[in-house]
Amino acid sequence: MQEEAPPGARLVLEPGGELTFGRIRARLGSDGSLEACDDYGCIKARVPHGSSVFMDPVPPLNRPSRISNCLYIEFEEQLIVPGGRSSFWTTAPYEFMVHVNGIVLGYLSPLRVKYTLIGDIVDGVVCRYHRAIVTSSHRELTAGGGLGLVSVRFRGSPGKVPGIGFYAAGAPLFTNGSFVYYPEIEAEVDQLRLSVRATQRPPLSGLREARRARLRAGGLLPQVFVVTLEGA
Repeated sequence: MQEEAPPGARLVLEPGGELTFGRIRARLGSDGSLEACDDYGCIKARVPHGSSVFMDPVPPLNRPSRISNCLYIEFEEQLIVPGGRSSFWTTAPYEFMVHVNGIVLGYLSPLRVKYTLIGDIVDGVVCRYHRAIVTSSHRELTAGGGLGLVSVRFRGSPGKVPGIGFYAAGAPLFTNGSFVYYPEIEAEVDQLRLSVRATQRPPLSGLREARRARLRAGGLLPQVFVVTLEGA
């Protein structure tokens, strides 16, 4: 039986079942044969008889291959922050970690994947890219289908902000059972300098943590993403 998966959070594939989520198509035979595909390839495995396959949302850093630890969200309109403290909402993609019996089988993306270079070709950083609107309320945004909700809390100087980048590797994602939320993002504007970091805190009360992404890169990852803003 094939079914359209719910808007977000954990997906479960039972023996003999099929599911569709965005650009993901997955089938688990009653004999344990698994085939789960996105635009960039397929996961094929023979899982223990009677076992279910789980797909949990994680930061979108693994498809089509792991080349970056950061995520950059370009706003459709430049955001003018007034100075002091202010909060805004936007969206960001996520992908799924596929696992069975505690064993990670791979990752799948429900959306097409894009990357961008932030900065110049010598000292710049390559990040997973997403373009989105920014609003004052999450109720004005359309999430689901591979898009999670992001709360950004600004402080500091007034500024013109074209987008935000942050290091997402290891960041916990949260859910209310239907939609996926990123941890609260803190952004500080200091004249023409924007510093952004992902916290470990849920942006709203009542959310529970989805399974935490597993780090592949060794060593410590930088936590603060810094860019230079254009002048007025």
